[in-house]
Amino acid sequence: MALLALAVLIGGILFYRLCRSSHTRPRSSPGRTPPAAPQPPRPEPFRLRGDDLARAGEALLARLGGTTRGDDSLRMAARTLQTIIQASPVAVAVVDEGARVTLWSAAAERIFGWPPEQIQGRPLPLTGAGAEPAETAQLLGRAFGGETISGVELRCRRRDGTLVDLALSAAPLRGPGDRVVGAVALFTDVTERRRLEEQLRHAQRMEAVGRLAGAVAHDFNNLLAAILGFAEVLVAELPEDHPARHDADEIRRVGERGRNLVRQLLAFSRRQPVQAELVNPSQVVAELEPMLRRLIAAEVNLALHLQLDVPQVMIDPSQLEQAVVNLALNARDAMPHGGTLRVETDVAEVRAPGEAGLDLPAGRYVRLVVSDTGVGISEEIRDRIFEPFFTTKERGQGTGLGLSTVYGIVKQARGDIRVSSTPGLGTSFQLYFPAAPDPALA
Repeated sequence: MALLALAVLIGGILFYRLCRSSHTRPRSSPGRTPPAAPQPPRPEPFRLRGDDLARAGEALLARLGGTTRGDDSLRMAARTLQTIIQASPVAVAVVDEGARVTLWSAAAERIFGWPPEQIQGRPLPLTGAGAEPAETAQLLGRAFGGETISGVELRCRRRDGTLVDLALSAAPLRGPGDRVVGAVALFTDVTERRRLEEQLRHAQRMEAVGRLAGAVAHDFNNLLAAILGFAEVLVAELPEDHPARHDADEIRRVGERGRNLVRQLLAFSRRQPVQAELVNPSQVVAELEPMLRRLIAAEVNLALHLQLDVPQVMIDPSQLEQAVVNLALNARDAMPHGGTLRVETDVAEVRAPGEAGLDLPAGRYVRLVVSDTGVGISEEIRDRIFEPFFTTKERGQGTGLGLSTVYGIVKQARGDIRVSSTPGLGTSFQLYFPAAPDPALA
């Protein structure tokens, strides 16, 4: 229906142009040769502004003469088409053969940021405004060449400089003699759809990696159990002055390190047994403060901003402590020359599922924020930081399991984690945990 309405609109516009052009021709009397008339000035470029569509219908009726019931129907049809275009969530733009805007719908203003009075008569903001201006110019060229374009996705910039993902459909606008005199372009904002698709791909990738990590950790844990069992037997049977006692102790120490790695893998894959209970995250962080001050360097300033009356959350307190410690260590390593480590807690409301890119249903959450003023994380690797064994540190300086463990702990508590970072300015990890119902209100 929308395409049919658009076709009728275009036909009305063209008919209006023909009416205008024919109305200016001089009339001649039968049998008399009209005198030579001076060359009329070239008409101004056609512009469709405001309610020109309704005026086009009025002009058409005046040309035909009369005020019949059919005339009222035509007026109503013109106003209906204008209303459809202005109310449509799909942006509609019409350009003339010079690629100058002649019609600019309300949705186009909403998507691009330019009001009609500032864009009409100017080039379509796709030209030179997108991340790939050559591509957008080529698309317009195809439409002016008579080709119909459907569903081509591209990225452009709004008036305020922010990026918007669009699906473009365009068709040539033909005049007398089937000559292309302009083009009609339809734009659909697909920014949110693309974000959700990327979020789904990331979640599927993390789920697949988690299943693999959990399976490997489970098998490796069985091997470690046997190794540590035999090491304990050796240590118990060998006297302290025996030459092999040192080797037996070393086997046991390495086995314990391997067991810690297994625990982190199981935490990431959400297969680690937990003893969840209702805890106050602010109290947990406050009790960790002495340990955090010992872990971070002397050049790093620790600042706690805790809202002590936050709701309780259901989580294993030891896992919550591990998540905070891992993030603190990550922040310390990001500030080799000193800086500030901030740990904050507050209450956040998620009003709609998927709000702010969070994989959470609507509800009330306790937010734990760990931020630093370090080197930051580049956009190229931001989507990979929670993958097991992924690290930007030099070989031997990290296992790559710190952030993946945090991710698993938060997800196991039915929460979510959000990262914001600016290279050179710092990074902020925002952990969301579902707030437990208030017992007093139950």
